[in-house]
Amino acid sequence: MFSALGLEADVSHTKHRESKQMPFNFTDTTLMVFRIKGFSLEVDEFCGNATGFVCKRNNKYYLVTNKHVVTGKNPATNKFISGSTIPGRISFNLRKNSNPSLPTQNSSPFPVSKLRLYDDEYDLKTKQWLEHPTDPKIDVVALDITTIIAPEQTPYESIMCFDLENFKSHTDLAVMDQVFIVGYPLDPKLYPEHFPIYKSATIATEPFLRFGSPYFLVDGKTKSGMSGSPVLRQERDIVRVDGLKLTHITDRRNFLGIYSGRDVNDEELTTAELGIVWPCEECLLPILDQ
Repeated sequence: MFSALGLEADVSHTKHRESKQMPFNFTDTTLMVFRIKGFSLEVDEFCGNATGFVCKRNNKYYLVTNKHVVTGKNPATNKFISGSTIPGRISFNLRKNSNPSLPTQNSSPFPVSKLRLYDDEYDLKTKQWLEHPTDPKIDVVALDITTIIAPEQTPYESIMCFDLENFKSHTDLAVMDQVFIVGYPLDPKLYPEHFPIYKSATIATEPFLRFGSPYFLVDGKTKSGMSGSPVLRQERDIVRVDGLKLTHITDRRNFLGIYSGRDVNDEELTTAELGIVWPCEECLLPILDQ
């Protein structure tokens, strides 16, 4: 997908500042989600923060985030969200496992600096990302970064990612279920750069009810910087003991979709603190499988 020009990003990783073994275990998801820093197309200046993650599908690796993160525009209206800045490059830190037997105990950053969003920065038709094949209003994109990640995947080291090779739909999803939005709402000066915040939210609409576009709403307080966050649900097992139904919370977490924040152009959604989630099965998989 990326041309030689598009792979002009700095992926040098021989000078890691964080090479020491971590003294405790992290949740896998903590090491899969990263902050995205955007830089403007015209003058290459910092233009904002967002969230992203890597997933694997069809033996390829993709960076996933919101469409408005890479365009600066609301996909529903095609109008700029703030000002008229067009992002041209993004930087982010992946995480690399260096101990397969203890995958969350010995991890180091793998920086990707100023990855180009356009093959030709003078031609906006040469975008590097993939969009939904039939609905341009879906606020999800994927960038094929296989050529960056594949050389790092060895029996001894691997890049942390969501494995969607055998993704299963979650038909038991229901209104009032608790979910977690994993992203970066805080100033990096106030909180460690490499680790996300888990913000809880509640599914606020019937998850299979559609509003023209295939998304559902969640009720929760989030802020800028969390656009592109994965949305997860802690899995629960229900067992019966002597006729009593008991709920057991497991270590498994289901990946549900991608959060795109509150629509700032919709005052009612904003004041009601309702955010938008784009389900993986309808909004991300068609992008990866096209």
